[in-house]
Amino acid sequence: MALVVAQAQQQHDQQWQQQQQQQQQPQLQHKLNVALHAQVDPGSGFIVGSVLTTEGMKQALLDSGKVFYPFAYTGLHDRVWDIAIIEGYTLMINAFIHEVRRASHGRTKVFFYCLDPALPGLTATAALDVDGFLTNSLPVLQVLQRSAPTAYLPLAVDAAAFAFQPLPPPLPPAARVVFVGAGGALGIKKDLEWMLLEAAPFGLDIYGSGWGAHAALAHSK
Repeated sequence: MALVVAQAQQQHDQQWQQQQQQQQQPQLQHKLNVALHAQVDPGSGFIVGSVLTTEGMKQALLDSGKVFYPFAYTGLHDRVWDIAIIEGYTLMINAFIHEVRRASHGRTKVFFYCLDPALPGLTATAALDVDGFLTNSLPVLQVLQRSAPTAYLPLAVDAAAFAFQPLPPPLPPAARVVFVGAGGALGIKKDLEWMLLEAAPFGLDIYGSGWGAHAALAHSK
């Protein structure tokens, strides 16, 4: 009898401890709804870095997120977004932030992922109506954290999706330097322009659009 009582008491104590732990832990009522915003709709055939970044983040979020683009906001009002992450500056960012906040009555937390401090510039970036910033640059973090909470988030790559594929011999002749990206913002990204011009004499291949206006760099793929 004493053994039965002891076992019952032990079971009761375990249940009580479990209840206390459950009360102390925040209960997640639903999975997070995350809205991601990239610079360009890939359906247009114009691919930029933010498209790859947001697609990767969407997969990391186990497909609980949805990616929006300028002029492509179908489904924006289908649910209340818990978090909105903007990667890449566009002229429609302020309107997107306003609409997300309006539709959620201020519930959505908005973050800007700053991967390019030159566009639109750190002063303009710091003035965005966001709840916080993400960046892959420690110097940029030091600047943006003066305006809002900022976290360091390096870029990563899916090793399976981007696995190295060796070319069969013989290897075709190739440039020593390869750059992937759009050339439409060279007027702002002066560092990028001189960097590519310095690399050109060593053999440079550029993959991207918007380079036709620059004679020295117009040999893009």
